Amino acid sequence: VVCSVKHFGLLIAKPLTLSTVSGERAKEVHDVSILFDETKELIEQMSLEVQEMRSDIRPKFQNRLECYRKELGKLTTEFRRPRYAVRRPDHKDSCGSDDEDNLHEEVLFDTDMRAQLLSNTERISRTTTKLEDGVRVALETEEVGGHILQDLSEQREKLQRSRDRLRQADSDLKKSSRILSVMTRR
Repeated sequence: VVCSVKHFGLLIAKPLTLSTVSGERAKEVHDVSILFDETKELIEQMSLEVQEMRSDIRPKFQNRLECYRKELGKLTTEFRRPRYAVRRPDHKDSCGSDDEDNLHEEVLFDTDMRAQLLSNTERISRTTTKLEDGVRVALETEEVGGHILQDLSEQREKLQRSRDRLRQADSDLKKSSRILSVMTRR
């Protein structure tokens, strides 16, 4: 899952700057659409991996996966807005000039989107680091727990041997007591 989370971060961090030339823009829109599809497939793979996890840690990863789905949904919705639609070369306003205001708005939006994506990527990276740390701590805890169980098992065996020795000593004392009783009667 950790590798998948990193891959998810890389996929959504691809810059969404779209050029103003319609041919290049169409190709970039297509490329970003492919990235969205890849990200959706990655989330589905992550979902399958989460379903195979132990039930005690599964909810934590399911919540994160749901956040990733929502984030992808937001990005997809934002991307599908008309400002990302492929422009036709004949797209002009009523005065016959290019729609420069919309173009300027798109550039500002692209910059904001890129900043948001970078922020999200950093957040995912931090989350990934925390997940890796959590997995490491869980493995260390499991190892320590294994050692403790082994020590307890050894101590149990020692206690059982000691108990058996005490029973044998008690039995020997009873025999000795009987022998002494018989000897004193004679």
